[in-house]
Amino acid sequence: MNTVKRENPPIHLTLLRFAHSPFFGEPVCSNRIVWLIIACLCSFRLWSYEVLFEGLHDPEESMLVRSASTLEKLKQTPPATQMGLKRRAEGDMEHIIDALHSRARYAAKANFVIDASYSQVTVKIEPGPVYPLAGFAIHYLQQGEAIEEETLSHPIPLCRLGIKIGSPALPEMILSAEDTLLDELNLQGYAFASIKQREILADQTVKQVNVSLVVETGPLTYFGPLELKGLERVNKKFF
Repeated sequence: MNTVKRENPPIHLTLLRFAHSPFFGEPVCSNRIVWLIIACLCSFRLWSYEVLFEGLHDPEESMLVRSASTLEKLKQTPPATQMGLKRRAEGDMEHIIDALHSRARYAAKANFVIDASYSQVTVKIEPGPVYPLAGFAIHYLQQGEAIEEETLSHPIPLCRLGIKIGSPALPEMILSAEDTLLDELNLQGYAFASIKQREILADQTVKQVNVSLVVETGPLTYFGPLELKGLERVNKKFF
């Protein structure tokens, strides 16, 4: 007697039979079921994970790092694969270091370890020292030609820009000083003043920061003649 070997039908045939089963009432489109199953598989997560941060002792810096961390912000929506979690952690190190740079910790380092079950990511941080501001130099140009600060109507001291040598070299302080400098030049009549170059050097040997700005003042601007029109009901002497 010949033996007939029965094989399991392909999945699309099985789905088709399932879809046309009288137990489930009216037939439905098998393709719709296939896509529904694929969508469910794509959204299925095999695990959740926790994030631990080690090496930070300042509460404010700890909160800052957590708010910048993609691992922390997206832990309720873990990636679908273990490799996806690893990629997320690798990309997060740059965010964490940038956050620490904003606190003038320019030697900060960060790496991570994922446990065997992929349920915990430990971020190990070496924040390093806070770098002080050692120097803040401003070089002025006027229509491309170097000029001395004394050429300005009123020289602008660093204290007016909010700069204090020896204080932490915070990026926010440096950018704020640039805005204040341009405002001061505008008040002196340099309406087209702009920052042409910014150089911030964090010396990793002596652990301090030097800032150098090149500022184009542009030409002095003047008010033109004042002309009033429509003077019919107000006496001219009030102007």
